Amino acid sequence: MKIFLIVFAVFSFMLLHENSFAKKKAGNADQPVLIDSAAYLYKAGNIYLAGQPSKALFIDLKNQGLSMVINLRTDEEMKEHTAKDYNEEEFLRNELIGYAHLSVGTRYDPALVDRIAEIISGTRGKVMIHCRSAARATNVWMGWLIRYKGYSLDEAVKLGKMARYSFPLEEILDREIKMRF
Repeated sequence: MKIFLIVFAVFSFMLLHENSFAKKKAGNADQPVLIDSAAYLYKAGNIYLAGQPSKALFIDLKNQGLSMVINLRTDEEMKEHTAKDYNEEEFLRNELIGYAHLSVGTRYDPALVDRIAEIISGTRGKVMIHCRSAARATNVWMGWLIRYKGYSLDEAVKLGKMARYSFPLEEILDREIKMRF
């Protein structure tokens, strides 16, 4: 009878904490790794976070499985970029890479994370989320981690700090600030 109770207790514990174990295992895959500091390019699982990519970077990542690009730059930023360098949407269309332009300026819309989750779940291959410096991309990715992958706010902030998330007040005070909903 004691053995049965011990086995039952262990099995119950494993079932109750299954999501925590899975998330910690997945957490390693979600940890952003710096690939190219000049491009602010990070890889976290099948997601790339980036500043404005060059044509050469798009081609290189396409050869590594990139199949979708989500551009968060504003319309005005993209007009300037097109005038100075190239038309990103046209270039990606010619390279047969999917493209979504979801303009984000100084205000974030909660529906944005839902739209990004829809795009990610509907994409085979790797997805890039980019803006000018990867900061907006990192913030939106952190929202996706919380809402769609079950991360806590503190867990997402910890991962975000490995990419381009910053909370200047922590630097000013020289201490970590815990946040909560």
